[in-house]
Amino acid sequence: MPLIFLPAFVAFLLKPMTLRKKTLLLVAVTILCLITVLHITSTRVLLKGFKDVEAQNARENVQRVVESYSDELIKLNLMNGDWAEWDATYNFMQNYNNAYIEENLNDATLIRGKINLVAYVSKQHQLVYGKLVEPNQAQSSTIPEQLKQFLTDSHFSPQHDSQRAGIVLTPEGAIMITARNIFNSEGRGLSCGILFMGRYLDIEQLAKQTHFSLALQRDKVELMPPDFKEASQALANRSSPFLKLLNKDIIAGYTLLKDIDSKPVLLLRVDTPRAIYKQGQISTRYISLFLCVVGLIFGLLTLLLLEYLVLSRLTRLTTGVSRIANGGNLLARVRVSGKDEISYLANNINMMLQQLASSQKILQESEERYRVFFAQSSEGIWRCELEQPVAINCSDTEQIEYFYKHCYLGECNNVLACMLGYRDAQELIGININELLITSLPSSKSTLIAFIQQKYRIIDREIYQVDRQGNKK
Repeated sequence: MPLIFLPAFVAFLLKPMTLRKKTLLLVAVTILCLITVLHITSTRVLLKGFKDVEAQNARENVQRVVESYSDELIKLNLMNGDWAEWDATYNFMQNYNNAYIEENLNDATLIRGKINLVAYVSKQHQLVYGKLVEPNQAQSSTIPEQLKQFLTDSHFSPQHDSQRAGIVLTPEGAIMITARNIFNSEGRGLSCGILFMGRYLDIEQLAKQTHFSLALQRDKVELMPPDFKEASQALANRSSPFLKLLNKDIIAGYTLLKDIDSKPVLLLRVDTPRAIYKQGQISTRYISLFLCVVGLIFGLLTLLLLEYLVLSRLTRLTTGVSRIANGGNLLARVRVSGKDEISYLANNINMMLQQLASSQKILQESEERYRVFFAQSSEGIWRCELEQPVAINCSDTEQIEYFYKHCYLGECNNVLACMLGYRDAQELIGININELLITSLPSSKSTLIAFIQQKYRIIDREIYQVDRQGNKK
Protein backbone atom coordinates (compact mmCIF):
# COMPACT_ATOMS: atom_id res chain seq x y z
CA MET A 1 0.00 0.00 0.00
CA PRO A 2 1.42 3.42 -0.92
CA LEU A 3 2.49 5.47 2.08
CA ILE A 4 0.29 8.40 1.08
CA PHE A 5 -2.81 6.25 1.67
CA LEU A 6 -1.61 4.84 5.00
CA PRO A 7 -2.88 7.70 7.26
CA ALA A 8 -6.32 7.61 5.64
CA PHE A 9 -6.47 3.83 6.02
CA VAL A 10 -5.44 4.02 9.69
CA ALA A 11 -8.04 6.73 10.31
CA PHE A 12 -10.66 4.54 8.65
CA LEU A 13 -9.76 1.62 10.93
CA LEU A 14 -9.83 3.77 14.08
CA LYS A 15 -13.34 5.06 13.38
CA PRO A 16 -16.27 3.17 14.91
CA MET A 17 -17.40 0.85 12.15
CA THR A 18 -20.86 -0.44 11.45
CA LEU A 19 -21.49 -4.03 10.51
CA ARG A 20 -21.81 -2.98 6.88
CA LYS A 21 -18.35 -1.33 6.94
CA LYS A 22 -16.83 -4.34 8.66
CA THR A 23 -18.33 -6.64 6.04
CA LEU A 24 -17.03 -4.42 3.24
CA LEU A 25 -13.55 -4.37 4.77
CA LEU A 26 -13.53 -8.14 5.37
CA VAL A 27 -14.63 -8.96 1.81
CA ALA A 28 -12.14 -6.46 0.32
CA VAL A 29 -9.20 -7.80 2.35
CA THR A 30 -10.13 -11.42 1.61
CA ILE A 31 -10.40 -10.84 -2.14
CA LEU A 32 -7.20 -8.77 -2.15
CA CYS A 33 -5.28 -11.53 -0.38
CA LEU A 34 -6.77 -14.15 -2.72
CA ILE A 35 -5.85 -12.15 -5.83
CA THR A 36 -2.34 -11.52 -4.49
CA VAL A 37 -1.73 -15.21 -3.75
CA LEU A 38 -3.13 -16.29 -7.13
CA HIS A 39 -1.11 -13.60 -8.93
CA ILE A 40 2.17 -14.58 -7.27
CA THR A 41 1.52 -18.30 -7.80
CA SER A 42 0.42 -17.99 -11.44
CA THR A 43 3.24 -15.57 -12.22
CA ARG A 44 5.92 -17.83 -10.81
CA VAL A 45 4.51 -21.01 -12.33
CA LEU A 46 3.73 -19.54 -15.76
CA LEU A 47 6.91 -17.50 -16.08
CA LYS A 48 8.98 -20.49 -15.02
CA GLY A 49 7.25 -22.52 -17.72
CA PHE A 50 7.86 -19.81 -20.31
CA LYS A 51 11.51 -19.59 -19.23
CA ASP A 52 11.89 -23.34 -19.71
CA VAL A 53 10.28 -23.13 -23.16
CA GLU A 54 12.50 -20.16 -24.00
CA ALA A 55 15.62 -22.07 -22.96
CA GLN A 56 14.57 -25.12 -24.95
CA ASN A 57 13.86 -22.92 -27.97
CA ALA A 58 17.28 -21.25 -27.65
CA ARG A 59 18.99 -24.66 -27.53
CA GLU A 60 17.03 -25.79 -30.59
CA ASN A 61 18.04 -22.61 -32.43
CA VAL A 62 21.70 -23.33 -31.69
CA GLN A 63 21.16 -26.86 -32.94
CA ARG A 64 19.54 -25.55 -36.14
CA VAL A 65 22.51 -23.31 -36.85
CA VAL A 66 24.95 -26.13 -36.16
CA GLU A 67 22.96 -28.41 -38.45
CA SER A 68 23.01 -25.77 -41.19
CA TYR A 69 26.78 -25.45 -40.75
CA SER A 70 27.11 -29.25 -40.83
CA ASP A 71 25.03 -29.37 -44.01
CA GLU A 72 27.46 -26.98 -45.69
CA LEU A 73 30.36 -29.11 -44.52
CA ILE A 74 28.64 -32.28 -45.75
CA LYS A 75 27.92 -30.73 -49.15
CA LEU A 76 31.57 -29.71 -49.42
CA ASN A 77 32.64 -33.19 -48.41
CA LEU A 78 30.36 -34.78 -51.02
CA MET A 79 31.81 -32.51 -53.69
CA ASN A 80 35.27 -33.44 -52.55
CA GLY A 81 34.29 -37.12 -52.72
CA ASP A 82 33.13 -36.71 -56.32
CA TRP A 83 36.50 -35.23 -57.26
CA ALA A 84 38.64 -37.57 -55.11
CA GLU A 85 37.08 -40.76 -56.46
CA TRP A 86 37.45 -39.91 -60.15
CA ASP A 87 39.75 -41.50 -62.69
CA ALA A 88 40.84 -38.11 -63.99
CA THR A 89 41.99 -37.07 -60.52
CA TYR A 90 43.58 -40.45 -59.92
CA ASN A 91 45.54 -40.19 -63.22
CA PHE A 92 46.53 -36.61 -62.41
CA MET A 93 48.18 -37.78 -59.22
CA GLN A 94 50.07 -40.34 -61.30
CA ASN A 95 51.36 -38.12 -64.17
CA TYR A 96 50.65 -34.52 -63.02
CA ASN A 97 49.29 -33.53 -66.46
CA ASN A 98 48.44 -29.84 -67.04
CA ALA A 99 45.33 -30.65 -69.08
CA TYR A 100 43.52 -31.70 -65.88
CA ILE A 101 44.43 -28.40 -64.26
CA GLU A 102 43.35 -26.30 -67.22
CA GLU A 103 40.05 -28.14 -67.66
CA ASN A 104 38.99 -28.56 -64.04
CA LEU A 105 40.91 -26.21 -61.78
CA ASN A 106 40.50 -22.86 -63.50
CA ASP A 107 39.31 -19.93 -61.38
CA ALA A 108 35.86 -19.76 -62.94
CA THR A 109 35.14 -23.38 -62.04
CA LEU A 110 36.23 -22.88 -58.45
CA ILE A 111 34.24 -19.66 -58.04
CA ARG A 112 31.08 -21.28 -59.48
CA GLY A 113 31.50 -24.18 -57.10
CA LYS A 114 32.13 -21.77 -54.19
CA ILE A 115 35.45 -23.48 -53.57
CA ASN A 116 38.05 -21.27 -51.94
CA LEU A 117 40.75 -23.87 -51.47
CA VAL A 118 41.87 -26.90 -53.44
CA ALA A 119 45.06 -28.83 -52.71
CA TYR A 120 46.41 -32.11 -53.97
CA VAL A 121 48.90 -33.77 -51.61
CA SER A 122 50.85 -36.91 -52.50
CA LYS A 123 51.39 -39.95 -50.33
CA GLN A 124 54.82 -38.51 -49.51
CA HIS A 125 53.04 -35.45 -48.03
CA GLN A 126 54.19 -33.19 -50.84
CA LEU A 127 51.92 -30.51 -52.25
CA VAL A 128 51.40 -31.47 -55.90
CA TYR A 129 49.08 -28.61 -56.74
CA GLY A 130 47.23 -26.01 -54.72
CA LYS A 131 45.16 -22.89 -55.24
CA LEU A 132 43.45 -20.41 -52.92
CA VAL A 133 40.65 -18.04 -53.90
CA GLU A 134 40.14 -15.28 -51.36
CA PRO A 135 36.57 -14.15 -50.62
CA ASN A 136 35.21 -11.54 -53.04
CA GLN A 137 38.24 -12.04 -55.31
CA ALA A 138 38.01 -12.98 -58.99
CA GLN A 139 41.50 -14.50 -59.17
CA SER A 140 43.25 -17.21 -57.25
CA SER A 141 46.54 -17.01 -55.42
CA THR A 142 49.09 -19.40 -54.03
CA ILE A 143 48.48 -21.10 -50.74
CA PRO A 144 50.18 -19.31 -47.80
CA GLU A 145 53.12 -21.10 -46.28
CA GLN A 146 51.46 -21.62 -42.90
CA LEU A 147 48.43 -23.28 -44.49
CA LYS A 148 50.69 -25.31 -46.79
CA GLN A 149 52.54 -26.71 -43.80
CA PHE A 150 49.25 -27.75 -42.24
CA LEU A 151 48.07 -29.49 -45.41
CA THR A 152 51.31 -31.40 -45.87
CA ASP A 153 51.62 -32.39 -42.24
CA SER A 154 51.80 -36.15 -41.67
CA HIS A 155 49.06 -36.09 -38.99
CA PHE A 156 46.57 -37.07 -41.71
CA SER A 157 47.30 -40.63 -42.74
CA PRO A 158 45.68 -41.86 -46.00
CA GLN A 159 46.17 -45.48 -44.93
CA HIS A 160 43.88 -45.09 -41.95
CA ASP A 161 41.54 -42.16 -42.70
CA SER A 162 39.47 -42.16 -45.84
CA GLN A 163 37.96 -38.73 -45.11
CA ARG A 164 37.97 -35.94 -42.57
CA ALA A 165 36.22 -32.58 -42.22
CA GLY A 166 36.43 -29.55 -39.95
CA ILE A 167 37.63 -25.99 -39.57
CA VAL A 168 41.11 -24.63 -40.10
CA LEU A 169 41.94 -21.18 -38.79
CA THR A 170 44.01 -18.88 -41.01
CA PRO A 171 44.94 -15.20 -40.68
CA GLU A 172 42.32 -14.48 -43.35
CA GLY A 173 39.56 -16.32 -41.47
CA ALA A 174 38.11 -19.74 -40.74
CA ILE A 175 38.00 -22.24 -43.60
CA MET A 176 35.75 -25.30 -43.70
CA ILE A 177 38.06 -28.04 -45.01
CA THR A 178 37.37 -31.60 -46.07
CA ALA A 179 40.05 -34.19 -46.83
CA ARG A 180 39.44 -37.31 -48.92
CA ASN A 181 41.74 -40.08 -50.08
CA ILE A 182 42.13 -40.20 -53.85
CA PHE A 183 40.90 -43.38 -55.50
CA ASN A 184 39.73 -44.37 -58.95
CA SER A 185 36.12 -43.95 -60.00
CA GLU A 186 35.19 -47.29 -58.46
CA GLY A 187 36.62 -46.24 -55.10
CA ARG A 188 38.96 -49.18 -54.99
CA GLY A 189 42.65 -49.76 -54.84
CA LEU A 190 45.32 -47.91 -53.00
CA SER A 191 45.08 -44.22 -52.32
CA CYS A 192 47.53 -42.17 -54.28
CA GLY A 193 47.16 -39.02 -52.23
CA ILE A 194 44.80 -36.64 -50.50
CA LEU A 195 42.48 -34.06 -51.98
CA PHE A 196 41.70 -31.04 -49.78
CA MET A 197 38.78 -28.77 -50.55
CA GLY A 198 37.94 -25.73 -48.53
CA ARG A 199 35.39 -22.95 -48.29
CA TYR A 200 35.58 -19.88 -46.09
CA LEU A 201 33.03 -19.92 -43.30
CA ASP A 202 30.74 -17.02 -44.18
CA ILE A 203 28.99 -16.21 -40.91
CA GLU A 204 26.80 -13.57 -42.56
CA GLN A 205 25.57 -16.02 -45.17
CA LEU A 206 24.92 -18.60 -42.46
CA ALA A 207 22.93 -15.99 -40.53
CA LYS A 208 20.80 -15.26 -43.61
CA GLN A 209 20.12 -18.96 -44.12
CA THR A 210 19.10 -19.56 -40.52
CA HIS A 211 17.50 -16.13 -39.89
CA PHE A 212 19.44 -15.67 -36.66
CA SER A 213 21.96 -13.17 -35.43
CA LEU A 214 25.30 -15.01 -35.20
CA ALA A 215 28.74 -14.22 -33.85
CA LEU A 216 32.06 -16.11 -33.95
CA GLN A 217 34.96 -15.94 -31.53
CA ARG A 218 38.23 -17.87 -31.45
CA ASP A 219 38.36 -20.12 -28.45
CA LYS A 220 40.93 -19.80 -25.68
CA VAL A 221 42.57 -16.55 -26.67
CA GLU A 222 43.63 -13.84 -24.27
CA LEU A 223 41.30 -11.04 -25.31
CA MET A 224 37.85 -12.57 -25.25
CA PRO A 225 34.57 -10.76 -24.54
CA PRO A 226 33.24 -11.61 -21.05
CA ASP A 227 30.25 -13.59 -22.33
CA PHE A 228 32.41 -15.71 -24.66
CA LYS A 229 34.92 -16.28 -21.87
CA GLU A 230 32.17 -17.48 -19.54
CA ALA A 231 30.75 -19.70 -22.29
CA SER A 232 34.20 -21.20 -23.03
CA GLN A 233 34.64 -22.16 -19.39
CA ALA A 234 31.14 -23.65 -19.20
CA LEU A 235 31.43 -25.61 -22.45
CA ALA A 236 34.69 -27.20 -21.36
CA ASN A 237 32.71 -29.64 -19.19
CA ARG A 238 29.48 -30.02 -21.16
CA SER A 239 28.28 -31.00 -24.60
CA SER A 240 24.93 -29.21 -24.66
CA PRO A 241 24.73 -25.50 -25.59
CA PHE A 242 25.42 -22.92 -22.91
CA LEU A 243 22.73 -20.25 -22.42
CA LYS A 244 23.14 -16.72 -21.12
CA LEU A 245 20.87 -13.69 -20.92
CA LEU A 246 22.58 -10.81 -22.71
CA ASN A 247 19.85 -8.32 -21.84
CA LYS A 248 16.11 -8.18 -21.33
CA ASP A 249 15.51 -8.69 -25.07
CA ILE A 250 18.13 -11.29 -26.09
CA ILE A 251 19.06 -14.76 -24.86
CA ALA A 252 22.26 -16.18 -26.34
CA GLY A 253 23.20 -19.80 -26.94
CA TYR A 254 26.84 -20.85 -27.26
CA THR A 255 28.44 -23.95 -28.74
CA LEU A 256 31.87 -25.06 -29.98
CA LEU A 257 32.91 -25.69 -33.58
CA LYS A 258 35.75 -28.19 -33.99
CA ASP A 259 38.68 -28.27 -36.38
CA ILE A 260 39.69 -31.07 -38.71
CA ASP A 261 41.32 -32.86 -35.75
CA SER A 262 38.04 -32.68 -33.71
CA LYS A 263 39.47 -30.07 -31.35
CA PRO A 264 37.36 -26.99 -30.43
CA VAL A 265 38.63 -23.87 -32.18
CA LEU A 266 35.64 -21.53 -32.50
CA LEU A 267 32.85 -20.35 -30.28
CA LEU A 268 29.54 -19.82 -32.05
CA ARG A 269 26.93 -17.55 -30.46
CA VAL A 270 23.30 -17.63 -31.59
CA ASP A 271 21.17 -14.70 -30.42
CA THR A 272 17.48 -15.44 -29.94
CA PRO A 273 14.92 -12.69 -29.26
CA ARG A 274 13.05 -13.25 -26.00
CA ALA A 275 9.65 -13.26 -27.71
CA ILE A 276 8.46 -16.32 -25.78
CA TYR A 277 9.29 -14.81 -22.39
CA LYS A 278 7.73 -11.48 -23.34
CA GLN A 279 4.59 -13.30 -24.42
CA GLY A 280 4.66 -15.01 -21.03
CA GLN A 281 4.84 -11.63 -19.30
CA ILE A 282 1.92 -10.38 -21.39
CA SER A 283 -0.04 -13.52 -20.52
CA THR A 284 0.61 -13.07 -16.81
CA ARG A 285 -0.53 -9.45 -17.04
CA TYR A 286 -3.75 -10.55 -18.71
CA ILE A 287 -4.21 -13.23 -16.07
CA SER A 288 -3.64 -10.67 -13.31
CA LEU A 289 -6.14 -8.31 -14.93
CA PHE A 290 -8.60 -11.17 -15.30
CA LEU A 291 -8.14 -12.09 -11.62
CA CYS A 292 -8.76 -8.48 -10.60
CA VAL A 293 -11.93 -8.27 -12.70
CA VAL A 294 -13.20 -11.63 -11.45
CA GLY A 295 -12.31 -10.68 -7.87
CA LEU A 296 -14.14 -7.36 -8.22
CA ILE A 297 -17.22 -9.05 -9.67
CA PHE A 298 -17.11 -11.76 -7.03
CA GLY A 299 -16.73 -9.15 -4.29
CA LEU A 300 -19.66 -7.10 -5.59
CA LEU A 301 -21.85 -10.19 -5.85
CA THR A 302 -20.84 -11.23 -2.34
CA LEU A 303 -21.66 -7.78 -0.97
CA LEU A 304 -24.99 -7.70 -2.81
CA LEU A 305 -25.94 -11.12 -1.48
CA LEU A 306 -24.88 -10.19 2.05
CA GLU A 307 -26.80 -6.93 1.74
CA TYR A 308 -29.95 -8.67 0.53
CA LEU A 309 -29.82 -11.73 2.79
CA VAL A 310 -28.27 -10.34 5.98
CA LEU A 311 -27.41 -6.65 6.28
CA SER A 312 -30.68 -5.14 5.01
CA ARG A 313 -32.70 -7.45 7.24
CA LEU A 314 -30.55 -6.57 10.23
CA THR A 315 -31.04 -2.89 9.38
CA ARG A 316 -34.82 -3.32 9.26
CA LEU A 317 -34.71 -5.22 12.53
CA THR A 318 -32.58 -2.51 14.17
CA THR A 319 -34.88 0.22 12.85
CA GLY A 320 -37.93 -1.60 14.14
CA VAL A 321 -36.44 -2.08 17.61
CA SER A 322 -35.33 1.58 17.73
CA ARG A 323 -38.83 2.75 16.73
CA ILE A 324 -40.41 0.69 19.48
CA ALA A 325 -37.83 1.93 22.01
CA ASN A 326 -38.34 5.57 21.07
CA GLY A 327 -42.15 5.29 20.95
CA GLY A 328 -42.44 3.23 24.10
CA ASN A 329 -45.20 1.17 22.53
CA LEU A 330 -44.67 -2.36 23.82
CA LEU A 331 -47.64 -3.58 21.82
CA ALA A 332 -45.76 -2.94 18.54
CA ARG A 333 -43.86 -5.80 16.90
CA VAL A 334 -40.84 -6.07 14.59
CA ARG A 335 -41.24 -7.53 11.12
CA VAL A 336 -40.36 -11.20 10.73
CA SER A 337 -39.39 -12.76 7.38
CA GLY A 338 -37.61 -15.96 6.46
CA LYS A 339 -36.68 -19.02 8.46
CA ASP A 340 -33.10 -18.42 9.59
CA GLU A 341 -31.17 -17.01 12.54
CA ILE A 342 -32.30 -13.44 11.85
CA SER A 343 -35.97 -14.43 11.79
CA TYR A 344 -35.36 -16.46 14.97
CA LEU A 345 -33.88 -13.34 16.59
CA ALA A 346 -36.87 -11.26 15.48
CA ASN A 347 -39.29 -13.82 16.95
CA ASN A 348 -37.38 -13.74 20.26
CA ILE A 349 -37.56 -9.93 20.29
CA ASN A 350 -41.31 -10.06 19.71
CA MET A 351 -41.65 -12.61 22.52
CA MET A 352 -39.60 -10.33 24.78
CA LEU A 353 -41.83 -7.37 23.86
CA GLN A 354 -44.90 -9.45 24.65
CA GLN A 355 -43.50 -10.39 28.06
CA LEU A 356 -42.53 -6.77 28.74
CA ALA A 357 -46.04 -5.63 27.78
CA SER A 358 -47.54 -8.24 30.14
CA SER A 359 -45.18 -7.21 32.94
CA GLN A 360 -45.95 -3.54 32.33
CA LYS A 361 -49.67 -4.26 32.51
CA ILE A 362 -49.25 -6.13 35.79
CA LEU A 363 -47.08 -3.30 37.15
CA GLN A 364 -49.64 -0.70 36.14
CA GLU A 365 -52.42 -2.67 37.82
CA SER A 366 -50.30 -3.01 40.96
CA GLU A 367 -49.51 0.70 40.84
CA GLU A 368 -53.22 1.53 40.54
CA ARG A 369 -54.08 -0.69 43.52
CA TYR A 370 -51.28 0.93 45.50
CA ARG A 371 -52.53 4.43 44.66
CA VAL A 372 -56.11 3.50 45.56
CA PHE A 373 -55.00 2.00 48.86
CA PHE A 374 -52.69 4.94 49.53
CA ALA A 375 -55.43 7.50 48.91
CA GLN A 376 -58.39 5.73 50.53
CA SER A 377 -56.65 4.33 53.62
CA SER A 378 -57.85 5.61 57.01
CA GLU A 379 -54.31 5.33 58.35
CA GLY A 380 -51.57 7.90 57.91
CA ILE A 381 -49.06 6.55 55.38
CA TRP A 382 -45.74 8.16 54.51
CA ARG A 383 -42.49 7.32 52.73
CA CYS A 384 -39.03 8.81 53.28
CA GLU A 385 -36.17 9.24 50.83
CA LEU A 386 -32.47 10.11 51.14
CA GLU A 387 -30.84 12.97 49.27
CA GLN A 388 -27.80 10.74 48.71
CA PRO A 389 -27.26 7.02 49.33
CA VAL A 390 -25.86 6.00 52.70
CA ALA A 391 -22.94 3.57 53.12
CA ILE A 392 -24.41 0.55 54.90
CA ASN A 393 -20.98 -0.44 56.24
CA CYS A 394 -20.95 2.61 58.49
CA SER A 395 -21.79 2.32 62.15
CA ASP A 396 -25.39 2.62 63.37
CA THR A 397 -24.70 5.99 64.96
CA GLU A 398 -23.20 7.40 61.77
CA GLN A 399 -26.13 6.16 59.73
CA ILE A 400 -28.65 7.68 62.19
CA GLU A 401 -26.88 11.05 62.02
CA TYR A 402 -26.91 10.79 58.24
CA PHE A 403 -30.68 10.06 58.33
CA TYR A 404 -31.30 13.16 60.46
CA LYS A 405 -29.39 15.37 58.01
CA HIS A 406 -30.38 14.00 54.60
CA CYS A 407 -33.68 12.13 55.02
CA TYR A 408 -36.85 13.88 53.87
CA LEU A 409 -40.49 13.01 53.35
CA GLY A 410 -40.91 11.76 49.79
CA GLU A 411 -44.58 10.77 49.82
CA CYS A 412 -47.60 10.70 52.16
CA ASN A 413 -51.39 10.60 52.05
CA ASN A 414 -53.85 13.30 53.07
CA VAL A 415 -54.78 11.38 56.23
CA LEU A 416 -51.24 11.87 57.62
CA ALA A 417 -51.33 15.53 56.57
CA CYS A 418 -54.57 16.08 58.53
CA MET A 419 -53.15 14.25 61.56
CA LEU A 420 -50.20 16.64 61.58
CA GLY A 421 -52.32 19.79 60.99
CA TYR A 422 -51.66 20.31 57.27
CA ARG A 423 -54.28 20.95 54.60
CA ASP A 424 -53.03 18.26 52.19
CA ALA A 425 -50.11 15.96 51.54
CA GLN A 426 -48.32 18.38 49.19
CA GLU A 427 -47.42 20.67 52.11
CA LEU A 428 -45.49 17.84 53.76
CA ILE A 429 -43.56 16.64 50.71
CA GLY A 430 -39.84 17.51 51.05
CA ILE A 431 -39.85 18.24 54.81
CA ASN A 432 -36.76 16.96 56.65
CA ILE A 433 -37.34 14.09 59.06
CA ASN A 434 -36.02 16.22 61.93
CA GLU A 435 -39.18 18.34 61.65
CA LEU A 436 -41.42 15.29 62.08
CA LEU A 437 -39.60 13.11 64.63
CA ILE A 438 -38.77 13.95 68.19
CA THR A 439 -35.06 13.19 67.99
CA SER A 440 -34.53 13.85 71.70
CA LEU A 441 -36.64 10.85 72.68
CA PRO A 442 -34.68 7.60 73.20
CA SER A 443 -37.46 5.70 71.51
CA SER A 444 -36.86 7.54 68.23
CA LYS A 445 -33.22 6.55 68.20
CA SER A 446 -33.97 2.95 69.23
CA THR A 447 -36.55 2.73 66.47
CA LEU A 448 -33.96 3.81 63.87
CA ILE A 449 -31.39 1.36 65.28
CA ALA A 450 -33.92 -1.45 65.01
CA PHE A 451 -34.71 -0.32 61.46
CA ILE A 452 -31.01 -0.59 60.55
CA GLN A 453 -30.36 -3.89 62.29
CA GLN A 454 -33.45 -5.55 60.79
CA LYS A 455 -32.10 -4.93 57.31
CA TYR A 456 -33.86 -1.61 56.91
CA ARG A 457 -37.34 -2.96 57.72
CA ILE A 458 -39.53 -2.35 60.76
CA ILE A 459 -42.94 -3.76 61.76
CA ASP A 460 -45.24 -2.96 64.67
CA ARG A 461 -43.13 -0.17 66.11
CA GLU A 462 -44.53 2.93 67.80
CA ILE A 463 -42.95 6.31 67.10
CA TYR A 464 -43.79 9.88 68.10
CA GLN A 465 -44.18 12.71 65.63
CA VAL A 466 -44.59 16.49 65.92
CA ASP A 467 -47.50 18.25 64.26
CA ARG A 468 -47.48 21.66 62.63
CA GLN A 469 -47.94 23.43 66.01
CA GLY A 470 -45.18 21.35 67.67
CA ASN A 471 -47.44 19.01 69.60
CA LYS A 472 -46.35 15.43 70.30
CA LYS A 473 -48.45 12.74 68.63
